[in-house]
Amino acid sequence: MSEELNRKIAYRCMEDFWGKGDAEIADEIFAEDCMFHIPSAPALGRGPEAAKEFMAYVHSGFEKFETVVERVITNGNIAIAYGLGHGVHTGEHLGADPTGRTVTMKGVLTLRIVEGKIVDYRADWDTASFEKQLGV
Repeated sequence: MSEELNRKIAYRCMEDFWGKGDAEIADEIFAEDCMFHIPSAPALGRGPEAAKEFMAYVHSGFEKFETVVERVITNGNIAIAYGLGHGVHTGEHLGADPTGRTVTMKGVLTLRIVEGKIVDYRADWDTASFEKQLGV
């Protein structure tokens, strides 16, 4: 697959799937056996259904949740997306009760893409800044 296609998949993952909450595209961008490495969700399963469940959980804790891609770097079958996520904390999230505060987090997604699908997904979000903004 071309690096340009991998770049598009990274954008779709961060902006459409995570930012807009478009669960429909999960089946298009995640491989059935996609492995997720997310420190805040260590027990996450595999594949598109696991991604949909975790995305729904994230969106249930935040109104007006959206993401912005700052840049994507590709090298072969690896795409690294740098971006921001922000929203209003209106539901329980990672043990924090709703605060009504608007939070912004920087994050990095490292994706390994094979035959047009993400097979390995690694997310690293600035959770320390997130917790500070929530006052926890």
